[in-house]
This record gives sequence, C-alpha cells and structure tokens, in this order.
Amino acid sequence: MNILTLTGSLSRLAGGLFETVRKPAIILDRYCDTNIRVVGINDTFTKIDIYEWLPIIPDVMSTTRLSYNGFSYDFKKMFEKEPFDILHSHGIWLYQDFFISVLYNKNKAPYVVTPQGMLDPWALRNSRWKKIIAGFLYEKKLLKGATVLHSLNHAETSSMRNYGLRGPFCEIPNGIDLNNPQCSDLCAPWDEKNFSNKKILLYLGRIHPKKGLSELLQGWKHFQSQDTSSGKLWSLVIVGWDQGGYEADLKTSCEELGIEASVHFLGPLYGKDKHAALQNADAFILPSFSEGLPMAVLEAWQHKLPVIMTEHCNLPEGFKEGAALKIDNSPDSIARSISDLASMNEADMHKMGIAGYRLLESKFNWELVAADFHSVYKWILGGGSPPDCVHFE
Repeated sequence: MNILTLTGSLSRLAGGLFETVRKPAIILDRYCDTNIRVVGINDTFTKIDIYEWLPIIPDVMSTTRLSYNGFSYDFKKMFEKEPFDILHSHGIWLYQDFFISVLYNKNKAPYVVTPQGMLDPWALRNSRWKKIIAGFLYEKKLLKGATVLHSLNHAETSSMRNYGLRGPFCEIPNGIDLNNPQCSDLCAPWDEKNFSNKKILLYLGRIHPKKGLSELLQGWKHFQSQDTSSGKLWSLVIVGWDQGGYEADLKTSCEELGIEASVHFLGPLYGKDKHAALQNADAFILPSFSEGLPMAVLEAWQHKLPVIMTEHCNLPEGFKEGAALKIDNSPDSIARSISDLASMNEADMHKMGIAGYRLLESKFNWELVAADFHSVYKWILGGGSPPDCVHFE
C-alpha cells in the first residue's frame, strides 16, 4: 500500500499534530506491505525538525510571503510526483482541503480525513463566519466525500454527526511512546531558587483562550486566598507558545489578581526540555473548553502525574480509572479541585499517576494506533469485514 500523508506543518509549529501524525507514520512505514510518503508546508522550524521524521524523508512544499492558511504553489506537483493508493489528510480548514475537494481528486482515489477535534461545538463557534463560508465552498464537500472519517473518540464522532456527516468513521485515539529515552533523569528547566520547597502544578499547551487559562488564573487566585496553608506550598507553571499576544493579557491578569509571585510563564519548551518540565512537576492541569484528544494529558500520564482536566478533553477513562479530577470551566470548580489535589498525600497522588500510566499501556500507545490505521487502510483497498474500530451511522 502506498499512503500519501498530508499535514499542514512538518514541525513543532503543528503543536500536538507533530506527534499525532509523525509517530504512527513512522511505525506504519516499517510494515512490509506499507509505504508512507509525507507532504507538508515549509515553516520556521522545518529544517530543524525534519530529522524527527527519519527514516521517512518528507516532501516539503515552499511558501511565499503571501501564503495563507497552508497555501503553496507546489500542491499539484507534489500530488503528481508519485502514485498513491490512499490519501490521508490531517487537519481541516486549510488550503489542502480546498485543493483536494475542488482542484485535485480527478482520479477518485480513496481518502481519509482526520479533523483533529476541529468540528466540536466550541471550535466551530471560533471564527464562525469564516468556517460557514469555507464549509459552503469546499469543506463539507471534502468531508462528505471521504472514504472514511477518522475520529479520536466517541465525542468527536458525535460532533461529526452533528455537522451532518454520516461516515463511516474509524475511532482511533492518539498514543504515546512509553519507552521515550527523553523521559529519564532530567533537571528542571527552571531556576530551582525560585521554587524552593514548592510543589509544581503544570500547564503545558498553547497560550490561547480556548485552553481556559483566564479561568485558571482566577481559580488559582481563589485557591491561594481560601486555602492559605496549601497555597503557600504550590506554584503554577505555565508552559507553551503564545498565540496572538494572549500571554501578555494573562500576565496583566496575574498582576491585577495579585498572584504574580506564584505564577510563572516559561514560554515554549520542546523535546527534552518539555519532558524535563513534566518530570519535575507534581501535577498537571488542562482547563480547556475544546480538545480533540490532548497529547499534553497523555504526556502527563507518561510521567505518572495526577491530572486535573475538563470533560472537554474527551478522556472519560481518566475519571473512571481515578487518574484525573474533573473540573468545569468555572474558577470556583478549578479552585476546588486544586485544593482537593493539594490536600492529598504523596501516596494518593502517586496512585493517580500510576492509574494514568496504566491507561496508556492498555489503550493509548502508538503501536496499537498504527495497527488500527493499517487495518483501516487494508479494508479500504481490499474490502471484507470492517475492522472493529470502524463504525457506521
């Protein structure tokens, strides 16, 4: 099988997609009957991060200063460079969707689309009119014409159905590398003098309103005010790349709330530095309004951290198995759960982290994810009984 994998970015600028596209592609390329070809857009970090794809050597499409939303003049050339049996497109609302649905798919090659949580209600409300127009012009045509739509979980399948899509759907989650060599014996990526005898509650992700960071800061203020004994023992560390200057607004909020001494912004961390932050944290929080299936939570469980998250993270298994505390997006709910966590002893916190790690072992690892994709690709080309991960309307 020759699979053409199309992604907007080939670098860390893709955020979680850098892991979720790259990891299964590399594993699938080892299968004796599968050849993976990857195509993506050039960006600031492509030259550095391209080596993370080895042994795959991606085809990089050039851009111009006027390029917008993943536009490149190289699409036609890249699509015609080598024949392929299946196209797998990751992400939506990009120029690649317009190209596939309107300009390209003349030979009716089967294709799979992975929206990556971009059809859930909060995501659709963000830039709503742009998405309504794009949906009318090309996006709905692309999605309705897909041979299979890939969802990360039941919640995303429901969002796709609510958008008017009828499948078939393959439900395959994201995974994690349990044997990552970057995860052992790393020094904290912060000045220990500023955190003497402090426990660390870590946020890791984009600095964006949808992540619930404003509500987190308000909740942190409540926690610090109401639980003064525990509050003095904890610091909140926020790690991630700033989108649209939102970090400056959050720092201003910290000053207005009087919590700037206990909240620390470290900027983006990648590779070993990111794993060092997770390894040296005591707990993890993600108060998001909208997610597909967040890699940050899986990475926290990889480091056996107890997690606080909203149900919008679409990981109900975490609550069921005792690996996470559930919050809504209100500051009061966030403050209560932080206080509950802070009151736990070390053994109970460790028990939560172990429960998360066992979830990764049983369900969220890349070998299982790649095997499911392989079965879906074979079914698309060969027919027969659908794999267990495939669902119809």
